[in-house]
Amino acid sequence: MLKPIFNLIYVGLTLVQGIILAKIILMAIKANMTTQFASFVDKYSEIAIQPFNGIVSSSFSINGVQIPWLLPVSLLMYMVGATIVSRILKSFSHGD
Repeated sequence: MLKPIFNLIYVGLTLVQGIILAKIILMAIKANMTTQFASFVDKYSEIAIQPFNGIVSSSFSINGVQIPWLLPVSLLMYMVGATIVSRILKSFSHGD
């Protein structure tokens, strides 16, 4: 009964990781953030990183572009969450 819920959570966490990673890549390659895809990524990544706002305040530079540390920190936190959910799912599979 809980396995489908954890599967859904895992997929959601994976999508959030992809959006945050896409924003980091778009910023690193100095993409035009006004395009439709880039603005979509920017909008939803901002929603995803809000819970971690204020944890870190500095930034680092890739290709001359300042990228806030908040992005990789939030990506790492979502990875940890996905790993935990993955382990829970793995424990359910042993009971099948």
